[in-house]
Order: sequence, then C-alpha cells, then structure tokens
Amino acid sequence: MLDNIFSITALNSYIKNHLENDFNLMSFLVKGELTSFKGASTNGHYYFAIKDDRSLINCVIFKEDAKYLLLEQNINNGDEVLIAGKINVYLGRGTYQILVKKIEKYGIGEKLIALEKLKQKLLVEGLFNQEHKLPMPSFPNLIAIISAKNSAADLDVRKNIYKRYPLVELRSFFALMQGEKAPENIIAAINEARKINPDLIIIARGGGAEEDLNAFNNEALARYVYQLNIPLISAIGHEINTTILDLVADKRASTPTEAAIIAVPDKEDLYNLLSEYRYKINKTIAYRLTNLNKRLTMLKNSAFIKNPFYHYQEYKILLLKDRDLLFKAIEKYLLNYKHRLHLDHELLTSLSPKRILHRGYALNYDQNGHLITSILEVKPNDTIKTHLKDGIIISNILETRLDK
Repeated sequence: MLDNIFSITALNSYIKNHLENDFNLMSFLVKGELTSFKGASTNGHYYFAIKDDRSLINCVIFKEDAKYLLLEQNINNGDEVLIAGKINVYLGRGTYQILVKKIEKYGIGEKLIALEKLKQKLLVEGLFNQEHKLPMPSFPNLIAIISAKNSAADLDVRKNIYKRYPLVELRSFFALMQGEKAPENIIAAINEARKINPDLIIIARGGGAEEDLNAFNNEALARYVYQLNIPLISAIGHEINTTILDLVADKRASTPTEAAIIAVPDKEDLYNLLSEYRYKINKTIAYRLTNLNKRLTMLKNSAFIKNPFYHYQEYKILLLKDRDLLFKAIEKYLLNYKHRLHLDHELLTSLSPKRILHRGYALNYDQNGHLITSILEVKPNDTIKTHLKDGIIISNILETRLDK
C-alpha cells in the first residue's frame, strides 16, 4: 500500500511548482517550426505550437504581451522561429506550455541569442537573486531621478511623486537614454547622484522602440547597479520587454507612474492610517478614563471614605493586638535570657577557686600578693598570707622542707 496518495490538484500543483521553478526552465531559447498559428482567441490570447521532426510543444502569448511581441511581425505557419520564454503549467488541466516572452523569425535573432546568453551568464553569477536586492525606504527624504533632459518620464515621476507624497525632495540628473554612449552616461549620472546621498534612485524612460532598449541590456551597467548600495528602481516604460537592468534593479516598474507608486507612500493612505491611529488612541484613552472613573466612584462610595473613624477604630484594635503580642514576645525573651544568665552564673560559681576553700583547702600568697605554688618560692622568716574559707592567717615561715 502506498504511504502517500495524492489528490489530482495536489499532484498537478507539485508538478507545476517543480517545472516552473526549475533553473533551466525559467528562461530559455528554443527553435522550431511555427504551427497552428490562427491569431487571437476570444479572450485575446494567442495559442499555437512549435515543432521539429520528432516533437511538438504548445505555446501561448498573453493578450497584454501580444501588442508588443507581434507588432510589425510577419510570421506565418511553417516559419522557423526563435522563441525566448519559460515553462508555464496550467493547473486545471495538468498541461504545460511555453509562456512566450519573445518571438522572431530565426536568422534575424542573433541579438536575441546574444542577449539571452548574457542573461544566463548574469543569472548564474547571482546578479538577479532576490536576496541581494535592497528594500525600498518606507519614507524617503531625498530621491534622485536619472532620465533624459526635458523628458516626459522625468516630469511624470515628479508629478506623481509630489501628488502622492509632497514631503520628499527630488533631484534630477540627466543622461542619454539610448545609443552607444547611453550606458556610460547613465553610470556617470548615478555617480553624481550618489554625492547627495539619496535614499532612493529611479532610472526613468518613457517607452520607445525595442532597439532603443539596448542601453539597458548593457553588462557594465548591470554590474554597476548590482554593487550599488542605494535602492534603485528601473522604470524604462516597457511592459513586455524585460531588460537586464529590470532584472538586476532592486525593483522594476513598468512605467514612470508605477515607479512613483513604488517609491513613496500615498498621503491619503497616511491620512487614513493616522486617522485610524487617532481613533485607536482616543478609544484607549476613553476606556482608561472610564475605568478610572469607575475606580474613583468605588473609592468615593467605600466605607473608608464615608466613615473613616470606623477604620480608625479597626486599625487601633489591630495595633493593640500587635502591641500585646510584642510585649508577650519581649517578656518571653527576657525570661529565657534571665534563665540562661542564671545557668551561666551557676557554672561560673562552680568553677571559682573559692569553692575549693570550702572543702578545707587554703591559698598561700607571698608579701607581693603572688600565689605560692612551690616551697622554692619562699624561705625561712618570709611572711605569707593564708586564705581560708572564712578569713586570712598571716604567719612567718620557720622552715621549708622538700617533699620526698
């Protein structure tokens, strides 16, 4: 018996996730003969296939892409075409197809091949990886705009940013946006922008023909932007054509207007957010005041406030009880201490030398008051004092004898 039984949806989802996230299937070139090309379907999408002598694979160009991809294209069934795209899985039917991002007759696509090779090279090196992309600042103070001089893109970005967030300062830096010198011009403009230490950089261009995008597929520009330590938005105005700059930038905007939306918050959203915060703060304050008023009312109606003398008597009784307990404790302590003193006195008395005198013993002292412990300490005719239990005998020594 199988330990794991898939549902159809789960299996299709697994296959979709596996295919669409396969490194080699996320961006590739494929050559084949165009077939089943019939024009737009009722939903505006283009469905067709390409084949070779042994196999066939379905393709799709979505409606929003078709107006760019098929513009001025004269392709027909039977033509050999070069397609740039990625694998797309239709979950509902469990089928896969090529999601076409570029299509040209084979033989005129050398630039496309070179571009795809460069994309693959930079992709392998990690220049497009999400983990290297910088987050957008929430509330930027200074934004640098890189665009062509007197361009509609620069005006569009400025107008929409100020409309959304008038607190920000904008500084424009101009560069060529097409032609052979455009990449180095854009790099130079970014270098100038870096001197003012902006929170964000926007590269803006307002559309144009496909060949005009070559400047944004430049390897040197891509590597420069990759190492940049300032967040950058690429807004070169092409919905369908994804350039290398779009892939390496921290954010891609399809138009300068969208760049403004990405770059700054909308003041209306901030007003709404502040209103919401104000409502919550006022609600919290009102709740707090209500609770404090309830506590104040409880205190005002409490027995202590209404009759403080009652509590005075209550606490007086408690203090008297505590006083009696304290006195009893002191008395007990003193009795114990007195008993210990009596025992210590008895012990000291029992150890006193005078106790020995009651048993018939005597203590002899010389004339200087030193206790005599040996006959060697006295001689005949010396005067000594002998202490008995009830008095003193003073006598002279006639003779001393050693005890043998």
